[in-house]
Amino acid sequence: MKKRVLFACLLVIVVISSSVYAEDANSQAKIDKAYQCIQDQIKTKSTLSLQDAVFGVLALGADSKTSSVIDSEKKANEFCWPKASCAIKDTAQVLMAYDRTGKDSKGIKDWLLSKVINEKDLTWYLEIDTDNHAPSECTLTYDSGDHKISIKEDMTLTGSPGSCFEISYGGYWLKIKDQCLDKQFDVSCDDSNQGNFITTLVYQKKAGGTVYVSSDTHSSAKGGTTSEKVDSKCFSTANKCDYEGTLWAAMALSKQGENVKSYIPYLLTLSDDNQKYLPSSFLYILTAGDDSYADLIQKQKGGKYWDNVGSPYNRYYDSALALLALAGANSAEAGAAKDYFLTVQTTEGCWNNNNIRDTGFLLFAAWPKSVGGGGGTGGGGADCVSANYFCEPRNDCLGVGGTTLDNFQCTNFAEACCTKKVLDATCDEKGGLICSSNQQCSGTTERAADGSCCVGGACQEIPAQNVCAATGGSCQTSCLSTEEETGSACPITGDVCCVQGTTPVKTGGNWTWAIIIGVLIIIIVILIIYRRKLQMWWHSRKKGREGNTGPRGPPGGPGPRYGMASPRMMPRYGAPVNRGPAPTPRVTRGVKSPQDKEMEETMRKLKEMSG
Repeated sequence: MKKRVLFACLLVIVVISSSVYAEDANSQAKIDKAYQCIQDQIKTKSTLSLQDAVFGVLALGADSKTSSVIDSEKKANEFCWPKASCAIKDTAQVLMAYDRTGKDSKGIKDWLLSKVINEKDLTWYLEIDTDNHAPSECTLTYDSGDHKISIKEDMTLTGSPGSCFEISYGGYWLKIKDQCLDKQFDVSCDDSNQGNFITTLVYQKKAGGTVYVSSDTHSSAKGGTTSEKVDSKCFSTANKCDYEGTLWAAMALSKQGENVKSYIPYLLTLSDDNQKYLPSSFLYILTAGDDSYADLIQKQKGGKYWDNVGSPYNRYYDSALALLALAGANSAEAGAAKDYFLTVQTTEGCWNNNNIRDTGFLLFAAWPKSVGGGGGTGGGGADCVSANYFCEPRNDCLGVGGTTLDNFQCTNFAEACCTKKVLDATCDEKGGLICSSNQQCSGTTERAADGSCCVGGACQEIPAQNVCAATGGSCQTSCLSTEEETGSACPITGDVCCVQGTTPVKTGGNWTWAIIIGVLIIIIVILIIYRRKLQMWWHSRKKGREGNTGPRGPPGGPGPRYGMASPRMMPRYGAPVNRGPAPTPRVTRGVKSPQDKEMEETMRKLKEMSG
């Protein structure tokens, strides 16, 4: 019996593993179909836009047709795109395409860096603090002049900080005037306090709002000196910061190994005013910050996709942008989104009515493939993991004292090749919870080694939202043959969102087969274990049924025509002896009917399967 139970368990494991393998194989087939689809679309389209060509290269690598389009859109004698306007965003995206294929990109980098200006949208402050909040006398030095200030017991400031400052923010900080944002300020504190003093820069929007503290803090002992200088820049083609262009340029240059810290204050502070561009995706790639990660997770719609309010694009583009940041973060949310998009492909395998840009972006972000090329980080560099290094977010790598190796490539765009492994704590070690895809965190969402971690809160059901109606669909129990299921959220659980179309999407088939197979396995296991009892039950049931059909013949009467009267008698095939009413055939031990033989044959085969 134990052997049979063990075999049954092993059989269940094998079948379930086979089902999972089949599911993975099915997903890979869909991904392969998407790659084939975009290749076919590029090949058959008579004309391609610059965006089609760029994201086609990001997905597939170098191709004569897409490369020709990119070359034709380059402005003569300059490394900028498109030739009619030379936009920061488009040029940065072309830089990513060059990097993907290992093509020389120095001219593009130089052009982008020539468009950097000092931003003028933020207010900056200088903060000075002392150990144990002890009073102190400090000197500010700039423009070859010294200016004295005092730090009182309540940490407020008094004195004459000079023409570049004014005491502000309730007396706690020194506001830096706009005309002095390019100057360096040296700070020295010297008094009876034996501890250190600390200086840092603080900033916020000119209109007020959230205050951000610089990531750079400087400390010195009594009598020493610290230096502070505002370093806040953006990209512009008209002496005005281009927010979306700065997002793309900073990300593209970061992948090239450029230092992009000076763009973070502007991007971070103005993010609330530019949510339509999904800045948290870019900021997570650039900073690996928990706040950006949490914001990105919370913006996912129904645990399936991203579709920003006011976005100039669509859910395919917005979702690809989010997945570009999350695909390498071991995120359950990214996995759920990828599963969803594999259920809404067109008949040919693409997305959004076979849109080349959106299909290419989704493939590059969610299912990237290594492509051939030169020595770029995305194209032809040696594989990072094969070289025994580690693919980690760039800032995480630097945070643990690692070095990024830009001549090695990582599959996920948001990661760089690092000489050290970033060992993140598990969610359990952080004291948090991992929420399911239909739940949201009431506390803070942080990245953990095993996924998104809800810290300081609980996992709560996501309120039902009629996202379907907002996207032009209707919620129904099932879609008609002329409709497509979009996957948008409906307020009633079980309803699906339907829109008019010609290729209805069927989902859930793989799980249905898995359930059917599982039920069959359970039935087979029960039959194997209880086959003896089932035989006895069948015999007794049949005996009882036959005993009620008529009077029995005498004990020595003729046996059934198809059987034997007793184990020692030869079968009788002739007419029965006329002894009154024909007796009902008796099934006795040793007498087997055709049904019995069929049952035993089935059991024998099952036994052979059990080994």
